[in-house]
Parts: sequence; structure tokens; C-alpha cells
Amino acid sequence: LRAILDPRFHPLFLRLRFLEAVGPGTDGGAIAAGAAEMVGLMRGLRQGQLYADLVDELLRRPTYLDFSGLGEPGWQSCCSGDDEPYYEQVRRVRGRVLELVLELLAYQDWPGT
Repeated sequence: LRAILDPRFHPLFLRLRFLEAVGPGTDGGAIAAGAAEMVGLMRGLRQGQLYADLVDELLRRPTYLDFSGLGEPGWQSCCSGDDEPYYEQVRRVRGRVLELVLELLAYQDWPGT
């Protein structure tokens, strides 16, 4: 536990905070930016590439095909900029993301830990 509270991990935990701020009405671009920043930092840590890839997959913003030219009635609900599905996705996986980040900390070989 002492290693987890070590100040050297503070930058990573600062970037994790965006997960707690995600709620209804949160801009999908802000979610994606927070995820990208955290994943980028994780890549620089020991074993970070593996864990960053896993977290990136969990937090990747869904993409939709635009069927607007085909006159499909459902295209507007999934492509109209509504970030609710993305918010729900992040809400469902944030516990797993935290687990992966904590697991990543076990691989860090800091002097004195």
C-alpha cells in the first residue's frame, strides 16, 4: 500500500480523476481527451504498453457509420452527437480501468519500494 501512495504515482492518479467526473451530460470529447492523456502516461511506465492498450480498448469512444444518405430512421439517434452511450460505457468499465492501473503499479521498480 505504501508504494501506491508514493508521490511518484501522483501524476497517474491525477489523470484517473477524470473517470470520477464522468456523468450524464459529460462531453464525449472531454472523456476521450482524459482517456488519451491517461493512456499516454501509462505507456511510459514499465509494462505500460500492455496495460495502456487494455485501458485504451475499454475507454475507446464508440464510432458509428453514418447512414444519413440511406434514409435509415435510426441513424440520427446514434450519430447525432449524443454522448450518452459513451458515458454509459465509461461508467460500466471504470472499475476495471482502476483495477488495471493498480495492477500496473505492481510492475514499477522504484528505488526504495
